Amino acid sequence: MAAPAPCPLTSGSPPPSSRLQVIRKPSLRIRQAVHDNVPLLMRLQHKGDLRNTDKARLTSLAWAALELSVESFEWLLLEYGHDDSELSRDADNNNIFHFLAAAPAPPGLSPFTDLLLSDSLFPPRAPRPVGHAIELSLRMTEAYYDLFRIVDWSNSSGKTPLHYAAQVDNAPFIDLFCELGADVDLADLQGNTPLHYASAWGHMGSVQVLLERGAQMGLRNLEGFTPADYAYSNSARVAIDNMAREVNEERRARRKEAKRLEREAREREERELLAAQEAWESQQAESREREHRELAEAQEEWERQQAAREREREEAQVPETGGAWPQAQSYSHGEEYAGQGYDVPSGVFAAATAAAQARDHRGSYRSERTPVSSGAYVRDGSPTPRRQSDVPILAFAAPTPPQAPALVMPQQSPSPTPPRTPMRRTPQPSPPRSPYPAQQGMQRTNSAHSSNYRVSPSHSDV
Repeated sequence: MAAPAPCPLTSGSPPPSSRLQVIRKPSLRIRQAVHDNVPLLMRLQHKGDLRNTDKARLTSLAWAALELSVESFEWLLLEYGHDDSELSRDADNNNIFHFLAAAPAPPGLSPFTDLLLSDSLFPPRAPRPVGHAIELSLRMTEAYYDLFRIVDWSNSSGKTPLHYAAQVDNAPFIDLFCELGADVDLADLQGNTPLHYASAWGHMGSVQVLLERGAQMGLRNLEGFTPADYAYSNSARVAIDNMAREVNEERRARRKEAKRLEREAREREERELLAAQEAWESQQAESREREHRELAEAQEEWERQQAAREREREEAQVPETGGAWPQAQSYSHGEEYAGQGYDVPSGVFAAATAAAQARDHRGSYRSERTPVSSGAYVRDGSPTPRRQSDVPILAFAAPTPPQAPALVMPQQSPSPTPPRTPMRRTPQPSPPRSPYPAQQGMQRTNSAHSSNYRVSPSHSDV
């Protein structure tokens, strides 16, 4: 059996067999590849599962977060889909945000120092500048938050990522995490808030950010201590109190300014609403006035049209007799043609004149109830109908003297007045009479609408 090849991570003699056995573990091979060695990770994904964990239950994505290996972290998260099935978390229930919050701290000050120094084969990375480390941490935090929006995750001790960020003075991470919606006053199992940790470690930058984000200075832990009680010196406590006072005054001033702006905005909105309402009312008034004016004009136009139609109707009205013969003056001798622009032939005019004279000589009116040949009666003032037979008329009314025909026709004359229909006198009907004779004690009523009898008391009854 051939001897094993020497380990490339050690110098000098080959490592013992126990160390070779540790290197053959898949989790350690992945840990070796997360130092921004993406090509090696791409080859290893076809040989095994990159989601496997080591003895501390740390996955390859968790080691990439602890080591701030941005390229390996983004490839595992975005392309490989490392946490799509299950979120990465260690034995203490710390997730990726916990690792990223503590990553900018030096290995000796990190909460995960025991994990970073657990294996001598893989010592922790060389310290990076604090600003660069914080920038990488924020970049990886935003990438992980875009996929998994969990900000108030607590580990087995009740600590959130804000507790770790306050402990290592990662103030930009605190600001970003509060912007994402983290609870700044969430306490751990001992009742300590992130402000307790920042005050105890003397990180004034983190204290400032926590106070500006609304952290309460008077919250007490389970032992009854406030964050100022954990200040490592009296000067630090005075500085924290002054900082809290300034932040409260600034917050009060911001609230006043916000209320003033809100009041001004409300007043401006009310003024705009009132102006809009006045404009609407004026517009409605103008619209109503315009409608009334148009309606009045339409009414006047209609009345003018009606008057014009009435004048035309009066000018072109045909005399209506209402079923009766016209009066004597209606028998004209051709005057109806005068003034109308008609050129009446002499023969027609002579024939009309002769016919009018014959009617006048014969008589036009009869007295009331004068019998005619047909056996009917005509009313007073009614013309006599023409005879249809040779039965002689029994009585004639007084003949009307003949009228001389107008020999000269004027060219223009006023328009003839419409003929008036003679008034007809309608006889009133007599009340009905009973066929029975009146008896003693009975008296007829004079009512024209009833033929009943009513009883009148007689002298014998009295």
